[in-house]
Amino acid sequence: MYKQFHPPVFVVGSSRSGTTLLYSILLSSGEFAIYQAETLLLEVCQPKYGNLKNKNNYARFISDWIRSKQFYRSALDPIEFVEGAINHHDNYIEFMKYFMESVTSKQGKKRWAENTPSHIFYMKELMEYFPEAKFIHVIRDGRDVAVSKRKLGWTGTKNNDPLKQLVYAAKGWERSVKAGRCYGKELGNNYMEIRYEDIVTNLDATLADISRFADITIDRSKIENSSIGSLGKANTAFSDKLPGISSRAVGRWKSELGDEEINILHLAIGDSLTQLGYDVSDDKKLRVSWKNGLHLKMCPTLLKMRAFLKYRTFLGRFTSDAIEIGLQ
Repeated sequence: MYKQFHPPVFVVGSSRSGTTLLYSILLSSGEFAIYQAETLLLEVCQPKYGNLKNKNNYARFISDWIRSKQFYRSALDPIEFVEGAINHHDNYIEFMKYFMESVTSKQGKKRWAENTPSHIFYMKELMEYFPEAKFIHVIRDGRDVAVSKRKLGWTGTKNNDPLKQLVYAAKGWERSVKAGRCYGKELGNNYMEIRYEDIVTNLDATLADISRFADITIDRSKIENSSIGSLGKANTAFSDKLPGISSRAVGRWKSELGDEEINILHLAIGDSLTQLGYDVSDDKKLRVSWKNGLHLKMCPTLLKMRAFLKYRTFLGRFTSDAIEIGLQ
């Protein structure tokens, strides 16, 4: 294994914001190890398995890990990896470092990037462990994100009401964006925001910005010759299989949502959309039923409560979130 690796890059953001596309673009530069999976180590594994210093917790975790899609995609030898991992499990970030550096070393590279969007809530901890790391926060119009998440059933609620599902998805997007921008202020020059809309409509300028920030060389020619991740297969929730970089997905919410849905989205996240520079102008008067209005007010509190129970109490062990065991 190399003694010295170059600083890693973390791609973070709300799910369905274009993080996979941005990650694929980074990998197409040829300067990073190719690893096409989310590690899920902090957001999923940490609450699921608990403190890795506990022998029983670690045994349960490592048994699942080497049978997971996350490990399979690494192409590492499971016996060799487990033998080395025993010295690198004081915490999940240390384990991540060992895992990603093992992948990087096996491929003869000196740099890795990690793409678990929800790690946006752990940027501060990651920065403490990787002080020279770079963080790229991908931001997309929350209305398009909410539509996509509802389509996939990733709304964060088991409620069957499509309108409530839309609100949950939108408020989840807002929570993620606010957390990323807040932590980003503390990270200074190690933090960068990229708009999904800029990737698909102003690619060359965006690539130049990414190259400067991440200290890599990436241009359109490398992307056009790459089939990595989203560059080879569209990562879409909809039936129209768009190419990896296409502006046709921008503003999809306009054709997918009815007036009431648009109104409630603007009430739910309009302020955040405006702060980010997205247009929320609408000639229609914003109206919503008292039941939906009450739900709008309760949703942020419910999301915070759920996060507290998952990440701060033993109930996180019983979460339905899990690494993808047995999948390739």
